[in-house]
Amino acid sequence: MSARITLAVAAAAALAVLLATALPAAAATGARTFASCATNDGNACAGYIASGAQFQQITNVAFLRDPVQYSAITNGIGWQDSLRAGTAWDAIVGVSNGTSPFGSLYSPAFLVYHNGSLEPGAPETNNAQWCPVGQPCEPASLGGGFPVGDTVTETVTYARTEGTVNVAVRDVAGDLFKGFFPVGTGISFGQARIEAGYGTFSPPAGTTRIVRITGAGVTLYNGNKFSLSAWFTHNKELGTSNGTGSGTLQASPTDLESGGTAFSVNFQHS
Repeated sequence: MSARITLAVAAAAALAVLLATALPAAAATGARTFASCATNDGNACAGYIASGAQFQQITNVAFLRDPVQYSAITNGIGWQDSLRAGTAWDAIVGVSNGTSPFGSLYSPAFLVYHNGSLEPGAPETNNAQWCPVGQPCEPASLGGGFPVGDTVTETVTYARTEGTVNVAVRDVAGDLFKGFFPVGTGISFGQARIEAGYGTFSPPAGTTRIVRITGAGVTLYNGNKFSLSAWFTHNKELGTSNGTGSGTLQASPTDLESGGTAFSVNFQHS
């Protein structure tokens, strides 16, 4: 997207156990898909897409790596969670940082696309707030972010009764970014995504991790919780130079691990 830990590890482990116990015996794996970070919603293009169900919530946990190490590869990195209802709605929350120059803080963002167009006026129009621990919340437009080395949990939830999408990024210290946007009742969010993104791209000398995702899971409209490896379809999404399989591979996810709750997204070398 555009521009302490002990508790998080324990929480992620507990979630992995919970989701793994709910897993059916077999998971439906779809064909690989290809995307371009330059044109994809939120400028993220490599990760996993779950589809074939009604998704009420998507969540994951990630460690905020030092962006300086990527300065020879790209000018920015980030990752995001999203719920998508066809082409009608795409609700995204994520964090990002520049690499050269870089910031000491990862900036959170809440984006809403409607009928293919980004809703204007964010963060004010999507009621985004920054709530530092122990202090009053303030408009996200005034700033706020998560330091390098922090561990954060991202969540997108569709509140069906209220007809809003609610997002949150929270660290273990209690700092919170949150927002909501009215999309209406009766919306069917048929995709849930976890994706990494980047700006410019120069191939690294070797495979280079962008982000490690843990605690990945979804909640369906009936309240049942699953990992990404369940009865619905999950697809690997690969970032290429032109968004198709004929383009040069730039970034891709690893296989799902830990019962479908964990994976990494890596830059690929030429």
